[in-house]
Amino acid sequence: YRLKMADIDGKFTYSSTILIKVLNVSQRLWVGNNPFHNIINIRLAKIPQQNVKVELINESGAKVYFKEFGNTDFINLNVSAMNLASGVYLLRTTVDGKIYTNKLLKQ
Repeated sequence: YRLKMADIDGKFTYSSTILIKVLNVSQRLWVGNNPFHNIINIRLAKIPQQNVKVELINESGAKVYFKEFGNTDFINLNVSAMNLASGVYLLRTTVDGKIYTNKLLKQ
């Protein structure tokens, strides 16, 4: 959510974007930038009860990345040091025992 603030002369600016959260909402997962270059942003609808496990799997089915994160609703993966080849990857994220799978394109 963000606001557009307009002046009388027609000029406008936008406020910072914020995520609005609703209590008792079911967990959801969004990948913020797909296709990606070196950064993968993951946002959750609510803070999980357990650690979040993130795996990145290449087209051959090999796990090329694994990391466990604490209880957070935003994860910023920097994979620049891995020198990943361009192509399709699967992002498998385990949140509170539920597995979310997203197809990503590395540019």
